[in-house]
Amino acid sequence: IGVIAAVATVIVVAASFVATKIIIPSNNYKAAEAMLAEGDYDGAIKGFTALADYKHSAERVIEVKAAKLDAENAAAYAEAEAMLANQNFEGAIEAFEALDNYNNSNEMIDECKYQNAIFLLEQEDYTGAANIFYQILAYKDASEYFDDLYFVPAYIDIEKNAGSNEKFIISYH
Repeated sequence: IGVIAAVATVIVVAASFVATKIIIPSNNYKAAEAMLAEGDYDGAIKGFTALADYKHSAERVIEVKAAKLDAENAAAYAEAEAMLANQNFEGAIEAFEALDNYNNSNEMIDECKYQNAIFLLEQEDYTGAANIFYQILAYKDASEYFDDLYFVPAYIDIEKNAGSNEKFIISYH
């Protein structure tokens, strides 16, 4: 009976070891991977962190944090693009600035300004358009637009007053 008890104890200890060191951590690792696959980054981070040194859990925590940041940036980038598409130029500029050069967000800031200037040009706000084009002279053909607009307000003033007896006030920038 003593031998049977000793063997039973060894079996119980071995089974407990296998369960706590292999089976349970393996299941928890799989669960953390499943959370990651579902986009539950916080749950995956908690799961991998709790596993400490099991497999590559520490590396997975770093990878999941990076994936979470990338997903957040991608969502914010899409929101900024939607603002630009809806001509919310200032909101789009702020959103792209907050992305801190994610993807091509710095270039998109100039694109927002460019589209805003084109919009102002279409609204005949030549001074506003020229001011924005001046900020982005190196972007696309902004310098050409700026050069073309530099004296436009003076010409517009003359055209509006043509045929009247009023004095023309010509101002150059």
